[in-house]
Order: sequence, then C-alpha cells, then structure tokens
Amino acid sequence: SAIIESGIKHSNATKMIKEKLLPVIIYNSFNINKQDYIIRLTEKGKPHIVHKDNLPVFFSISHSKKFWVCATSTNEIGIDIECIKKGKMSVAEYYYTSEENKILKDEKAFDRNFYKIWTAKEAYSKLIGNGISSELLRNFTMLNNTITKNGELLGYLSEVNIADGYVCT
Repeated sequence: SAIIESGIKHSNATKMIKEKLLPVIIYNSFNINKQDYIIRLTEKGKPHIVHKDNLPVFFSISHSKKFWVCATSTNEIGIDIECIKKGKMSVAEYYYTSEENKILKDEKAFDRNFYKIWTAKEAYSKLIGNGISSELLRNFTMLNNTITKNGELLGYLSEVNIADGYVCT
C-alpha cells in the first residue's frame, strides 16, 4: 500500500498511478511483475488484477486534494480519503443512520466525525464493488471501526492516519 503526496492534476495522476505506481506497489507487495497480470473490471466496474498464477490481488485507489492512497490485498479491499471540510447536517440527516447521526451531536468534532463516517461508507462501497448509493449510505452503519446492517456485524474498518486535516478509512 502507498500514500502519495502530489500536486499533479486528477486525470494525469490517475493515469500515472495505474500505469507507473500500481505496478511498483504490486511488485513490492506480491512480487508480481507487470507483464504477469492484467487489470480487469468486474460486472459492476470494480477493477481487480488477474494474475497468471490465479493469485487473488485486489486494489483500491482514492484521492483528495494533494493526497492519493492505494491499498492492496489478497482479499477484497476498499479505501477512501477525504480532506476535512465543513460537513453538512442535511447530508447526514438524509444519508446517515440514526446511530451515526447521534455521534454527530458533538459540535466540536462534527466535521471530523462526518468525514470518518463518509470515508467508511465510501471505502465499503469500493470493497463490495457496488458504488456509492443512497441504499448503501442509509442501510449500513459505520461506527467504532465496524460495519453493521440491522445490528448484524458485517466487517471491520481501519482508519489510517495520513495527515492533519484528512480522514482515510
């Protein structure tokens, strides 16, 4: 996995990461050369690596302002990074669960908590390959480093400390 600080524009950086940096990350993480795999899309459009030895290799990329992050794993994975700015209560009331909205009552931590929940939801949407949707946002609760639906534990989350003013899950 990698964290990249860059001033490169989005379209150029995405191409650079996929063509130049992802092969280095894959090689360093799994000892797989670029010529030994191809990137394919699932039916839902999620990219994954098809390796000649069928070693499962998954990756997820995200960016916000000057940071790019890339996570790799032999299991499905999702990552999201956001620059903390002013969170919107109207968005939280519409898209977040009642449990998540309770956490947002702390006005001093509102913006950070808003983006902790948002990055968790976006990372989970990348993990499952469904993309972000109101159904996903409203029906899954992302609190205390867990993912639950109707009280059932579905998985765990990790927050990655990148830099002041950013949240990465």
